[in-house]
Amino acid sequence: MLGPELLSLDQVAQIFTEVLGRPVKHIRLAEDERVKFFQEKSGLIASTAAFMTWLEVRTASGGEEHTSDTVEKYTGIKPKGLREWVEEHKKVFE
Repeated sequence: MLGPELLSLDQVAQIFTEVLGRPVKHIRLAEDERVKFFQEKSGLIASTAAFMTWLEVRTASGGEEHTSDTVEKYTGIKPKGLREWVEEHKKVFE
């Protein structure tokens, strides 16, 4: 996700918790459990579930740890921080 800040998934969960006023937790699963989750809960085929798991593992190990000016560069609009975005879309999560 593009934005002006680098956040861990635990930090994302904390922001949701604070804005929504209810607990939101980031639950870590082993790779095989994550693949199974994607297949059973999201209905993904095995290869897609494995790819999504690979992306999450890569991200969790810092593989996507960077910010970008792409949104502002191409739209002329400064990207919002996650907290501001969650506050604006709070009703969606209620």
